Amino acid sequence: LGYELLINKVGFNMEIGTYFFNYDYENISFFKRDPLLEILGLNFYLKDPRTHTGANVYASIKVKAHGARAQYFSIGVGGRF
Repeated sequence: LGYELLINKVGFNMEIGTYFFNYDYENISFFKRDPLLEILGLNFYLKDPRTHTGANVYASIKVKAHGARAQYFSIGVGGRF
């Protein structure tokens, strides 16, 4: 499940999900992932996506977490078409 809240040219992202299978390191419980996955982030749009209907480029910063423990950060560039 995901949602993006837009305020001017900034979008606050929240995605929450779970795994159907968790076979990674199944024999060692310390390495098992928590079943809850969260991705929180910010998108910085070149043009306001609420008023601009065409293609729009954005830069993003996101953090992926499992059970409220941060796993990694990501920085990227994308587009809405």
